[in-house]
Amino acid sequence: MIEGPDLGRSTGEPHPLRVRFDRFELDEANARLLRDGTAVALAPRPFAVLCALVRHAGSLLTTNALLDEVWGHQFVTDSVLRTAISELRTVLDDDARKPRYIETVSRRGYRFFAAPSALPAAPSVQPSVSGLAAVQVPYFIGRAEPLSRLHRAWDMACSGKRAVVWIAGEPGIGKTTLIEQFIASLGHVACARGQCVEHYGTAESYLPVLEALDELCRSDSEVPSLLRAVAPTWLLQLPWLGTTEEREALRGELAGVSPDRMLREMGQVLYRYTERRPLLLVTETCIGATARRSG
Repeated sequence: MIEGPDLGRSTGEPHPLRVRFDRFELDEANARLLRDGTAVALAPRPFAVLCALVRHAGSLLTTNALLDEVWGHQFVTDSVLRTAISELRTVLDDDARKPRYIETVSRRGYRFFAAPSALPAAPSVQPSVSGLAAVQVPYFIGRAEPLSRLHRAWDMACSGKRAVVWIAGEPGIGKTTLIEQFIASLGHVACARGQCVEHYGTAESYLPVLEALDELCRSDSEVPSLLRAVAPTWLLQLPWLGTTEEREALRGELAGVSPDRMLREMGQVLYRYTERRPLLLVTETCIGATARRSG
């Protein structure tokens, strides 16, 4: 085990990380990763995985431990963690065969083995509804038109008209970077994100929507009450929001409910929620070799 500075380990809530390793500076409170002083675009889940690994630098974190810490081990498979690790390796320029930062322990988990050094705490920025900080990401070339189209769709949604946008393309062409740039440019908005990448075996129905809904429930305390009022079938899919007695009562009431009702209920959730504020809903799916995102 690598012994180093206090990185926020404690018996209570850990302090936000602010550490340096090699060319990188990790600032958890401000949701920011810097490389040579320049902000790096990194999605929230991979960022959370990196924070978990660095917080336990030198120690093996099992796959289950990482899923519990970052996703709550709800409605996700090991593939989402592998995707997050792959994104981290790309950002850190870390070769899985000759790693400098993240070591894969076959069939067990991952270990961050670089030695981070603690930095003085920095003032934090006000988080958005989704828990995302409005961080600046590097300028990227040739995306002005797609970014402009996304902003036009968002302006339409803010004016009360629903907007659906598909972003499709081969892996590695920059879809995630485009989404991250767009979200960062919006500032403090209500945003919920979920993903459903390729699975081995049977996938969970409505997986990306459930993950996004879970994130929204955790960031906005009013959403569980809204689900109880208009979407009990979705509430049943998020068992940690109620007691055992409530879940059993709901199962009895909802026995034999068709998928059509779930769709109607989700429509009501989105309608009621967006009466108060616009919502950016981002879902990611992977079909064959092509990944698609909708917002």
